[in-house]
Amino acid sequence: MIFIPDMDVKLAADPYFIWAEATDFRDYGKIKKDDWVSFVIECKDGETVRSFASRLKQRIDKNNPIWCKIPNLYLTNSARFATVRFCTIQVQRKNILKLQKEVKRFELGMPVNPHSADSVLETTINDQYIPVNNSLVVGIIDDFVGFAHNTFANTRGSSASATRVERVWSQSLKSPTANYWKKSEATNSYGFELDFSKIKSAKDLTLAYPAALPNMTHGSHVASVAVGKKSYKNPSAAADLHQDAAASASIIAVHLPQSTLEDSSGGAMNAQLLDGIHYILANTKDEATVVINASYSTHAGAHDGTSILEEAMDELIQLSNRKLAIVLPVGNHYEARGHAKFELTTKPDTKKLAQKMLWQVLPDCSSSSFMEIWLPKENANLLRIELTDPQGKLIEDATVGKNWVLGHDKQSPQFAIIFPEVTGSSTKGVMALVVVSPTRQDPSNLDVAQHGLWTVTVNLTEEAKNINNLTVPVDAWIERNDTIKRAHRQRGQSYFVDAAYEKYAQKPGQALDNPASYIKRFGSRNTIAGGSETIVVGGYQHQSMLAVPYSACLPDVAAMSDENKTLRGVRGAGARGLSVVRMNGTSVAAPVVARCIANYLSSNTSVSKADLIAGLPSASRAPTSARKQRVLIPERDGEKQVGA
Repeated sequence: MIFIPDMDVKLAADPYFIWAEATDFRDYGKIKKDDWVSFVIECKDGETVRSFASRLKQRIDKNNPIWCKIPNLYLTNSARFATVRFCTIQVQRKNILKLQKEVKRFELGMPVNPHSADSVLETTINDQYIPVNNSLVVGIIDDFVGFAHNTFANTRGSSASATRVERVWSQSLKSPTANYWKKSEATNSYGFELDFSKIKSAKDLTLAYPAALPNMTHGSHVASVAVGKKSYKNPSAAADLHQDAAASASIIAVHLPQSTLEDSSGGAMNAQLLDGIHYILANTKDEATVVINASYSTHAGAHDGTSILEEAMDELIQLSNRKLAIVLPVGNHYEARGHAKFELTTKPDTKKLAQKMLWQVLPDCSSSSFMEIWLPKENANLLRIELTDPQGKLIEDATVGKNWVLGHDKQSPQFAIIFPEVTGSSTKGVMALVVVSPTRQDPSNLDVAQHGLWTVTVNLTEEAKNINNLTVPVDAWIERNDTIKRAHRQRGQSYFVDAAYEKYAQKPGQALDNPASYIKRFGSRNTIAGGSETIVVGGYQHQSMLAVPYSACLPDVAAMSDENKTLRGVRGAGARGLSVVRMNGTSVAAPVVARCIANYLSSNTSVSKADLIAGLPSASRAPTSARKQRVLIPERDGEKQVGA
């Protein structure tokens, strides 16, 4: 049993950081003490990013050397964002604990590899960005966007470039190619930007591609749906060109690093996403209309809209005078069995003092499995959590304030319960993190955890049992952990098991969850999709006009993600030439709506979220049948969700 003695659990820490520190960052690339780790932070009350940077810089001297960096992205010459309170920060691992007392809260990101280890905290306004010369800009944050594809060809007359993709930032640790990319040291301190001064022809664009790139990428498909000039609804048409505003929009692409993409949990992706959003905005004019599509989703989280990334996106949209829209997928987790919901109560008529949850951890999984248990802050001291292994052995229990990391040794713990008093990823709730280590042996794992049915039991404490008429609501989410395409690690998605759970396919006419089961489809929304200003998109099947079985609950709008039962997905561009591929999921429904928004905002600005949704064409709204099937009934229709 290992306890983290230096961690002040009363501060707004991230339980994932506690796990990372306890395991020597085993799941995060085994970074060394002098390596740099990215965090997403919220500044202290009354402080902005600029004043925060200034305060830290004043302390720097020979006795207090540089221990952190704030990317220059957050210090641009744009007056729109002079008051932002959220940013990323790069901290040397050996100095991470200093961060606790400098910020209001923080969440762990992925390791980064800064080009310069001696850069200082900048406090001067950065004027190195030259905004793209277009009033409509669409940003795509994804994996590789095939900027040489025909669908992104320049349609705005003469230009030095053959593509409408005018900025590309690869966040990877290595340059995609040797000759066409430059270090982004002046802007971000990590990653590489496409050097358009070396792009003289369409051939140069193609040569700038990574050598080992496949013919299809998620980012190319998403971008083609959002801003491509060719419509793929009728592939037999000889010249089927979009004539809408999106077909002439400038494109800014941010390529997330492969290490982040391979970690499908996305738990450390927030920093890269926020950097990507700010990169897009730093390269656009203040008066420009900007639409950003980020087609990624995760399972776990508070789902209350108060994570750092959610509040940061809301802040940027509000500061942009409604000229910025951020589009996200609702997620594909409706049937993932990744959400549990129940109440513990001392009420005599409904008395329930404990709840057991069965957690199926799969064999041959090379990554850790995570379960988050969420409850209101005021109830944190009323619960006790027990962990039982597949052999039926009670491992340990934990109460709030006990950051227990359990296992044989620090290098290879097999399981954990981490239950801090305050959690950085929510301002309303408290989270207990339960972890089971990899079940697959590899060189980085000295020992492996057991696969099979683990049991997590949430109990009322003895003190709580004596409180009359007490009710404590509890939610639990299992984090995403599936294997994505081109990943180098074998993963296995864990899930809840309950005999009372009814799959949607068993009763397709029943929209509501079985009340006898603690597993709930409702609440399976994308982790980062709870903000008040972002646009969240679900998927429906074109032929039936019904919600697809995987689309999570309560999107703002919906778009086609499947043609029919046998023809899955929608057509879009591959990465090269004139290639066409088919992909499905709410991640391809999102850019459909992003395109509609770009077209609408090209002639309508400064509109509220409600007015924006109301102004979209009917084809992009959730079909009535789909809403009723999943009880996805927006309040704008004067209807209410029943039985969620």
